[in-house]
Amino acid sequence: MKILQFTEEQKGKIIIDWRDPEVVEELKSEGYREDIILEAMHIYCSMLYDEQVEKQIVPLPGDIVILTDKCMWVEAGRKAIIEGKVGQPQPSYMICFDASAFRNETVIYCSGGPSPFVLSEDLKYGGKTTENFWKWKDVPRADGGLQYQMEVSLWYWNGQTNSQKALDLFYGK
Repeated sequence: MKILQFTEEQKGKIIIDWRDPEVVEELKSEGYREDIILEAMHIYCSMLYDEQVEKQIVPLPGDIVILTDKCMWVEAGRKAIIEGKVGQPQPSYMICFDASAFRNETVIYCSGGPSPFVLSEDLKYGGKTTENFWKWKDVPRADGGLQYQMEVSLWYWNGQTNSQKALDLFYGK
C-alpha cells in the first residue's frame, strides 16, 4: 500500500487551491485514486489551518501584562496577569495587578488588584516570559497548594482602553 505524501511544490499548490486539477492529475498518474487524493488534500489543509491558528499570537488567560504608563493608581512597570479560561482568546479581559495566580487545566483565577478591564487589541506583544502559578496538589486543603512556573506570552499595555467597550465585551453585551 502506497502512502500519499505531498512534495513541497504540491503543498504550495494545495495551499492556493486544494482542489487544483494539476496536482490531482499528477497524483493520479502516480497511481492514486482521486477520492483518496482529495481526502488527503482536505486533511492536509485542515492540519495547515490548525497549525496557523496555533501559531497566531493573541493574548490568552495566564499571560503577563506590563503597564508602560501610569493607570488609575498603578505605577508604570507593574505586572498583571490575564484572568479567564485557559486557551480561550477573548476580545477583552480582566487583568489583575500584583496577583497570586491560581492556574489549573481549565481556568486562571487571581487575587490581588486592582483589576481593570482591557481590550485585547490594546495589548502589544513583547515575547515570552516565565510566570509563577499555583494549583491544588490533589484536593483543596490547608497546605495543599503546589507552586510551579510556566512560559507565557508577555504583553505591554499603556493603560489606555475603552473601558465601557471592554466591559460590554467581557460580559457579552
